[in-house]
Amino acid sequence: MTTLTQLLKSRTVWFAIDKQAHFLSGGFLLAALSPITTYYEQPLYLCLIPVILAAVLKEVYDASHPDKHTADKWDAFATTLGGIAMYIWLSIFNT
Repeated sequence: MTTLTQLLKSRTVWFAIDKQAHFLSGGFLLAALSPITTYYEQPLYLCLIPVILAAVLKEVYDASHPDKHTADKWDAFATTLGGIAMYIWLSIFNT
């Protein structure tokens, strides 16, 4: 089993196109949902809930279809990390 420190030390895993796609999709999802929280005057961190939910449900779907998909907890982590990065970006620059 791979630990987080081993994974962070492995450059090939984090720069894989799959992890980049998960990171970007998490960021884009949060960015797409942010106008909703602005419209309803809700805090931006609420957008992280659907990002995390989408990441986990995608991996649950992958696990339930092993013939065509490979479930990977680090994919969910990369998606969530992308959402958190976009949250930080929007919190700083969206005033």
